[in-house]
Amino acid sequence: MDKDIALAWARRIAPPVGTAVVAGVLGSVSGSPGVSGGAATLALTGAIFAGATGHWTIAHHLGGAALGFGVGAGVSLSRRAAERDVLLAGWPVTPGGAIVLWGTLERRLRDLGDIIARSQPQVIVVHGNDGLTADWAARVRALAPNARYWTEQWVQGPGGVSSALAQARRAQEILGAEAAVWNAEAPFKNTGAEGRRAAQRLLAGWTAETGLKQGFTAYAQPTLHSSFPWAGFAGGTDETGSYDLSADFSLPQVYPFGDEMRGGSMAPPDALLSNMRAFRRRWQEAVDRGWIRASCEAQPMIPGAYIRDEDYDAALGLTGSMPLPPCAAFWPQHGVIDEHGAAALERFCARWRSELA
Repeated sequence: MDKDIALAWARRIAPPVGTAVVAGVLGSVSGSPGVSGGAATLALTGAIFAGATGHWTIAHHLGGAALGFGVGAGVSLSRRAAERDVLLAGWPVTPGGAIVLWGTLERRLRDLGDIIARSQPQVIVVHGNDGLTADWAARVRALAPNARYWTEQWVQGPGGVSSALAQARRAQEILGAEAAVWNAEAPFKNTGAEGRRAAQRLLAGWTAETGLKQGFTAYAQPTLHSSFPWAGFAGGTDETGSYDLSADFSLPQVYPFGDEMRGGSMAPPDALLSNMRAFRRRWQEAVDRGWIRASCEAQPMIPGAYIRDEDYDAALGLTGSMPLPPCAAFWPQHGVIDEHGAAALERFCARWRSELA
Protein backbone atom coordinates (compact mmCIF):
# COMPACT_ATOMS: atom_id res chain seq x y z
CA MET A 1 0.00 0.00 0.00
CA ASP A 2 2.80 2.41 0.92
CA LYS A 3 4.49 1.67 -2.40
CA ASP A 4 1.29 2.43 -4.31
CA ILE A 5 0.89 5.70 -2.45
CA ALA A 6 4.48 6.66 -3.23
CA LEU A 7 4.02 5.87 -6.92
CA ALA A 8 0.79 7.86 -7.05
CA TRP A 9 2.50 10.81 -5.36
CA ALA A 10 5.42 10.61 -7.77
CA ARG A 11 3.07 10.60 -10.76
CA ARG A 12 1.28 13.60 -9.32
CA ILE A 13 4.36 15.78 -8.72
CA ALA A 14 6.42 14.69 -11.74
CA PRO A 15 4.67 17.03 -14.25
CA PRO A 16 5.04 20.24 -12.16
CA VAL A 17 8.61 19.27 -11.25
CA GLY A 18 9.33 18.91 -14.96
CA THR A 19 7.80 22.33 -15.54
CA ALA A 20 10.01 23.75 -12.78
CA VAL A 21 13.14 22.24 -14.34
CA VAL A 22 12.32 23.60 -17.80
CA ALA A 23 11.52 27.05 -16.35
CA GLY A 24 14.74 26.99 -14.32
CA VAL A 25 16.83 26.26 -17.41
CA LEU A 26 15.07 28.97 -19.42
CA GLY A 27 15.42 31.47 -16.57
CA SER A 28 19.13 30.79 -16.08
CA VAL A 29 20.03 31.16 -19.77
CA SER A 30 17.83 34.18 -20.52
CA GLY A 31 20.68 36.54 -19.64
CA SER A 32 18.28 38.90 -17.86
CA PRO A 33 17.54 38.38 -14.16
CA GLY A 34 14.76 40.96 -14.50
CA VAL A 35 12.97 39.00 -17.23
CA SER A 36 13.27 35.73 -15.29
CA GLY A 37 12.11 37.38 -12.08
CA GLY A 38 9.14 38.91 -13.89
CA ALA A 39 8.21 35.53 -15.33
CA ALA A 40 8.38 34.01 -11.82
CA THR A 41 6.06 36.71 -10.47
CA LEU A 42 3.60 36.23 -13.34
CA ALA A 43 3.59 32.44 -12.91
CA LEU A 44 3.06 32.74 -9.16
CA THR A 45 0.12 35.11 -9.68
CA GLY A 46 -1.37 32.67 -12.16
CA ALA A 47 -0.90 29.75 -9.77
CA ILE A 48 -2.72 31.59 -6.99
CA PHE A 49 -5.61 32.46 -9.31
CA ALA A 50 -5.83 28.91 -10.70
CA GLY A 51 -5.85 27.43 -7.20
CA ALA A 52 -8.53 29.87 -6.05
CA THR A 53 -10.77 28.81 -8.93
CA GLY A 54 -10.17 25.08 -8.39
CA HIS A 55 -7.91 24.43 -11.38
CA TRP A 56 -5.35 22.48 -9.37
CA THR A 57 -3.41 20.90 -12.22
CA ILE A 58 -2.80 24.28 -13.80
CA ALA A 59 -1.96 25.73 -10.39
CA HIS A 60 0.66 23.03 -9.77
CA HIS A 61 2.29 23.63 -13.14
CA LEU A 62 2.33 27.39 -12.67
CA GLY A 63 3.71 26.97 -9.15
CA GLY A 64 6.50 24.83 -10.55
CA ALA A 65 7.17 27.44 -13.22
CA ALA A 66 7.32 30.18 -10.57
CA LEU A 67 9.86 28.17 -8.57
CA GLY A 68 11.93 27.36 -11.67
CA PHE A 69 12.00 30.91 -12.98
CA GLY A 70 12.89 32.18 -9.50
CA VAL A 71 15.85 29.81 -9.24
CA GLY A 72 16.85 30.69 -12.83
CA ALA A 73 16.78 34.40 -12.00
CA GLY A 74 19.12 33.78 -9.07
CA VAL A 75 21.52 31.78 -11.25
CA SER A 76 21.41 34.44 -13.97
CA LEU A 77 22.02 37.19 -11.42
CA SER A 78 25.02 35.35 -9.94
CA ARG A 79 26.52 34.72 -13.38
CA ARG A 80 26.03 38.34 -14.39
CA ALA A 81 27.70 39.54 -11.18
CA ALA A 82 30.66 37.23 -11.87
CA GLU A 83 30.98 38.53 -15.44
CA ARG A 84 30.83 42.12 -14.17
CA ASP A 85 33.56 41.36 -11.63
CA VAL A 86 35.77 40.10 -14.47
CA LEU A 87 35.12 43.26 -16.51
CA LEU A 88 35.97 45.50 -13.56
CA ALA A 89 38.95 43.53 -12.23
CA GLY A 90 41.71 46.04 -11.55
CA TRP A 91 39.76 49.17 -12.56
CA PRO A 92 40.18 51.42 -9.50
CA VAL A 93 37.73 54.25 -10.21
CA THR A 94 34.13 54.67 -11.41
CA PRO A 95 33.39 52.49 -14.46
CA GLY A 96 31.38 53.54 -17.49
CA GLY A 97 31.39 56.27 -20.09
CA ALA A 98 33.27 59.53 -19.54
CA ILE A 99 33.13 62.86 -21.34
CA VAL A 100 36.10 65.23 -21.27
CA LEU A 101 35.43 68.97 -20.99
CA TRP A 102 38.47 71.01 -21.94
CA GLY A 103 39.43 74.46 -23.13
CA THR A 104 37.05 77.29 -22.32
CA LEU A 105 34.73 75.47 -19.94
CA GLU A 106 31.83 77.89 -20.37
CA ARG A 107 31.87 77.21 -24.10
CA ARG A 108 32.08 73.45 -23.56
CA LEU A 109 29.12 73.56 -21.21
CA ARG A 110 27.14 75.51 -23.78
CA ASP A 111 28.08 73.24 -26.69
CA LEU A 112 27.99 69.87 -24.93
CA GLY A 113 25.43 70.36 -22.17
CA ASP A 114 22.67 68.68 -24.16
CA ILE A 115 24.91 65.67 -24.83
CA ILE A 116 25.69 65.38 -21.10
CA ALA A 117 21.99 65.50 -20.26
CA ARG A 118 21.13 62.88 -22.90
CA SER A 119 23.92 60.40 -22.23
CA GLN A 120 24.12 60.76 -18.43
CA PRO A 121 27.81 59.81 -18.37
CA GLN A 122 29.12 57.93 -15.38
CA VAL A 123 32.15 60.26 -15.28
CA ILE A 124 32.81 63.88 -16.25
CA VAL A 125 36.49 64.73 -16.73
CA VAL A 126 37.21 68.44 -16.34
CA HIS A 127 40.45 69.50 -17.99
CA GLY A 128 42.11 72.59 -16.58
CA ASN A 129 40.85 75.60 -14.67
CA ASP A 130 39.78 78.01 -17.39
CA GLY A 131 36.44 79.18 -16.01
CA LEU A 132 36.17 76.53 -13.31
CA THR A 133 34.01 77.91 -10.51
CA ALA A 134 31.60 76.48 -7.98
CA ASP A 135 28.71 77.93 -10.01
CA TRP A 136 29.92 76.27 -13.22
CA ALA A 137 30.34 72.95 -11.40
CA ALA A 138 26.82 73.22 -9.98
CA ARG A 139 25.34 73.75 -13.45
CA VAL A 140 27.16 70.70 -14.80
CA ARG A 141 26.09 68.64 -11.79
CA ALA A 142 22.46 69.58 -12.42
CA LEU A 143 22.70 68.04 -15.91
CA ALA A 144 24.05 64.69 -14.68
CA PRO A 145 23.35 64.37 -10.96
CA ASN A 146 24.82 60.87 -10.65
CA ALA A 147 28.10 61.51 -12.47
CA ARG A 148 31.45 61.33 -10.70
CA TYR A 149 34.24 63.78 -11.47
CA TRP A 150 37.92 63.56 -12.36
CA THR A 151 40.16 66.57 -12.74
CA GLU A 152 42.61 66.46 -15.65
CA GLN A 153 45.66 68.72 -15.59
CA TRP A 154 48.29 69.44 -18.20
CA VAL A 155 51.84 68.96 -16.88
CA GLN A 156 54.39 71.16 -18.64
CA GLY A 157 57.30 68.75 -18.33
CA PRO A 158 59.46 68.16 -15.24
CA GLY A 159 59.32 71.84 -14.30
CA GLY A 160 55.52 71.88 -14.24
CA VAL A 161 54.91 69.47 -11.37
CA SER A 162 54.21 72.03 -8.64
CA SER A 163 51.84 74.06 -10.83
CA ALA A 164 49.92 70.95 -11.96
CA LEU A 165 49.52 69.77 -8.37
CA ALA A 166 48.21 73.17 -7.25
CA GLN A 167 45.73 73.37 -10.14
CA ALA A 168 44.52 69.82 -9.60
CA ARG A 169 44.07 70.41 -5.89
CA ARG A 170 41.96 73.53 -6.57
CA ALA A 171 39.84 71.65 -9.13
CA GLN A 172 39.37 68.71 -6.77
CA GLU A 173 38.07 71.00 -4.04
CA ILE A 174 35.57 72.66 -6.41
CA LEU A 175 34.41 69.49 -8.14
CA GLY A 176 34.66 66.98 -5.30
CA ALA A 177 36.67 64.92 -7.79
CA GLU A 178 37.46 61.29 -6.97
CA ALA A 179 40.68 61.25 -9.02
CA ALA A 180 43.23 63.30 -10.93
CA VAL A 181 44.42 62.55 -14.46
CA TRP A 182 47.82 63.95 -15.45
CA ASN A 183 48.03 64.96 -19.11
CA ALA A 184 51.70 64.36 -19.85
CA GLU A 185 52.81 64.22 -23.45
CA ALA A 186 55.53 65.88 -25.55
CA PRO A 187 57.06 68.03 -22.75
CA PHE A 188 58.13 64.83 -20.98
CA LYS A 189 59.77 63.21 -23.99
CA ASN A 190 63.58 62.92 -23.96
CA THR A 191 63.78 64.09 -20.33
CA GLY A 192 65.67 60.99 -19.14
CA ALA A 193 66.00 60.31 -15.44
CA GLU A 194 64.90 63.87 -14.63
CA GLY A 195 61.51 63.25 -16.24
CA ARG A 196 61.06 59.98 -14.39
CA ARG A 197 61.91 61.58 -11.04
CA ALA A 198 59.48 64.42 -11.82
CA ALA A 199 56.71 61.91 -12.54
CA GLN A 200 57.43 60.22 -9.22
CA ARG A 201 57.26 63.58 -7.40
CA LEU A 202 53.92 64.26 -9.06
CA LEU A 203 52.46 60.91 -7.97
CA ALA A 204 53.86 61.24 -4.45
CA GLY A 205 52.57 64.81 -4.10
CA TRP A 206 49.00 63.96 -5.05
CA THR A 207 48.92 60.97 -2.73
CA ALA A 208 50.33 63.00 0.16
CA GLU A 209 47.93 65.91 -0.40
CA THR A 210 44.72 64.00 -1.09
CA GLY A 211 45.09 60.23 -0.77
CA LEU A 212 42.90 59.95 -3.89
CA LYS A 213 43.36 57.85 -7.02
CA GLN A 214 45.32 59.21 -9.96
CA GLY A 215 45.88 58.33 -13.57
CA PHE A 216 47.77 59.72 -16.55
CA THR A 217 47.01 60.18 -20.23
CA ALA A 218 49.62 60.05 -22.96
CA TYR A 219 50.36 57.99 -26.06
CA ALA A 220 48.40 54.85 -26.83
CA GLN A 221 51.34 52.85 -28.22
CA PRO A 222 54.19 53.06 -25.69
CA THR A 223 56.75 51.09 -27.68
CA LEU A 224 56.49 53.68 -30.47
CA HIS A 225 57.25 56.46 -27.95
CA SER A 226 60.14 55.03 -25.97
CA SER A 227 61.51 58.45 -24.97
CA PHE A 228 58.44 59.10 -22.80
CA PRO A 229 59.08 58.25 -19.11
CA TRP A 230 56.65 55.33 -18.87
CA ALA A 231 58.47 53.78 -15.93
CA GLY A 232 58.23 57.02 -13.95
CA PHE A 233 54.46 57.29 -14.39
CA ALA A 234 53.65 53.57 -14.24
CA GLY A 235 56.05 52.18 -11.64
CA GLY A 236 58.24 50.26 -14.06
CA THR A 237 61.89 49.63 -14.76
CA ASP A 238 63.95 50.93 -17.68
CA GLU A 239 67.55 51.87 -18.49
CA THR A 240 67.46 54.72 -15.93
CA GLY A 241 66.36 52.56 -12.98
CA SER A 242 63.32 51.16 -11.15
CA TYR A 243 60.53 53.32 -9.78
CA ASP A 244 58.41 52.56 -6.73
CA LEU A 245 55.29 54.64 -7.39
CA SER A 246 52.71 54.02 -10.10
CA ALA A 247 49.58 55.76 -11.27
CA ASP A 248 46.47 53.73 -10.51
CA PHE A 249 45.24 53.84 -14.11
CA SER A 250 45.87 55.36 -17.52
CA LEU A 251 43.74 56.81 -20.32
CA PRO A 252 45.89 56.33 -23.45
CA GLN A 253 44.85 58.51 -26.36
CA VAL A 254 43.55 56.07 -28.98
CA TYR A 255 43.14 58.50 -31.86
CA PRO A 256 42.90 57.17 -35.44
CA PHE A 257 43.78 60.62 -36.82
CA GLY A 258 45.59 63.77 -35.81
CA ASP A 259 44.73 67.42 -35.31
CA GLU A 260 44.10 67.78 -39.03
CA MET A 261 40.73 66.02 -38.74
CA ARG A 262 37.90 68.51 -38.50
CA GLY A 263 34.78 69.61 -40.34
CA GLY A 264 32.68 67.02 -42.15
CA SER A 265 35.40 64.45 -42.88
CA MET A 266 35.06 60.90 -41.59
CA ALA A 267 37.79 58.47 -40.59
CA PRO A 268 38.13 55.37 -42.81
CA PRO A 269 36.03 52.33 -41.85
CA ASP A 270 37.44 50.41 -38.87
CA ALA A 271 40.04 53.11 -38.18
CA LEU A 272 39.22 53.25 -34.46
CA LEU A 273 39.01 49.46 -34.16
CA SER A 274 42.43 49.09 -35.80
CA ASN A 275 43.95 51.66 -33.43
CA MET A 276 42.31 49.99 -30.45
CA ARG A 277 43.88 46.66 -31.37
CA ALA A 278 47.28 48.30 -31.86
CA PHE A 279 46.98 50.04 -28.48
CA ARG A 280 46.16 46.79 -26.68
CA ARG A 281 49.05 44.99 -28.35
CA ARG A 282 51.71 47.64 -27.81
CA TRP A 283 50.61 48.44 -24.27
CA GLN A 284 51.09 44.77 -23.40
CA GLU A 285 54.52 44.89 -25.05
CA ALA A 286 55.48 47.72 -22.68
CA VAL A 287 54.19 45.72 -19.71
CA ASP A 288 56.21 42.71 -20.87
CA ARG A 289 59.33 44.88 -21.13
CA GLY A 290 58.79 46.04 -17.56
CA TRP A 291 58.24 49.71 -18.38
CA ILE A 292 54.66 49.66 -17.10
CA ARG A 293 53.43 47.88 -14.00
CA ALA A 294 50.68 45.38 -14.86
CA SER A 295 48.46 46.84 -12.13
CA CYS A 296 48.32 50.20 -13.95
CA GLU A 297 45.06 49.53 -15.77
CA ALA A 298 44.75 51.25 -19.17
CA GLN A 299 41.45 52.10 -20.87
CA PRO A 300 40.97 54.29 -23.95
CA MET A 301 40.44 57.97 -24.48
CA ILE A 302 38.89 58.33 -27.95
CA PRO A 303 37.75 61.17 -30.22
CA GLY A 304 34.09 62.12 -29.99
CA ALA A 305 33.74 62.99 -33.67
CA TYR A 306 34.35 61.88 -37.26
CA ILE A 307 34.12 58.14 -36.55
CA ARG A 308 31.47 55.84 -38.01
CA ASP A 309 28.79 54.32 -35.79
CA GLU A 310 29.78 50.73 -36.50
CA ASP A 311 33.44 51.52 -35.82
CA TYR A 312 32.59 53.01 -32.41
CA ASP A 313 30.52 49.95 -31.51
CA ALA A 314 33.15 47.46 -32.63
CA ALA A 315 36.04 49.25 -30.89
CA LEU A 316 34.08 49.68 -27.65
CA GLY A 317 32.98 46.07 -27.38
CA LEU A 318 29.32 46.80 -28.03
CA THR A 319 29.19 44.29 -30.90
CA GLY A 320 31.61 41.63 -29.70
CA SER A 321 34.66 42.60 -31.82
CA MET A 322 36.56 43.72 -28.70
CA PRO A 323 36.03 43.21 -24.96
CA LEU A 324 33.77 45.74 -23.27
CA PRO A 325 36.19 48.13 -21.50
CA PRO A 326 35.40 49.26 -17.95
CA CYS A 327 35.82 52.84 -19.12
CA ALA A 328 36.00 54.87 -22.32
CA ALA A 329 36.60 58.62 -22.22
CA PHE A 330 35.21 60.66 -25.14
CA TRP A 331 37.39 63.65 -26.02
CA PRO A 332 35.80 66.49 -28.05
CA GLN A 333 37.83 66.72 -31.27
CA HIS A 334 38.63 70.45 -31.50
CA GLY A 335 35.74 70.93 -29.08
CA VAL A 336 33.31 68.86 -31.14
CA ILE A 337 31.33 65.78 -30.27
CA ASP A 338 29.27 65.12 -33.38
CA GLU A 339 26.04 63.14 -33.73
CA HIS A 340 27.96 59.87 -34.17
CA GLY A 341 30.11 60.43 -31.09
CA ALA A 342 27.14 61.57 -29.01
CA ALA A 343 25.13 58.49 -29.95
CA ALA A 344 28.09 56.19 -29.24
CA LEU A 345 28.62 57.79 -25.83
CA GLU A 346 24.92 57.36 -25.10
CA ARG A 347 25.02 53.67 -26.10
CA PHE A 348 28.16 52.99 -24.08
CA CYS A 349 26.81 54.71 -20.94
CA ALA A 350 23.50 52.85 -21.27
CA ARG A 351 25.34 49.54 -21.58
CA TRP A 352 27.24 50.20 -18.38
CA ARG A 353 24.09 51.26 -16.56
CA SER A 354 22.67 47.87 -17.55
CA GLU A 355 25.83 46.09 -16.40
CA LEU A 356 25.77 47.86 -13.04
CA ALA A 357 22.03 47.47 -12.43
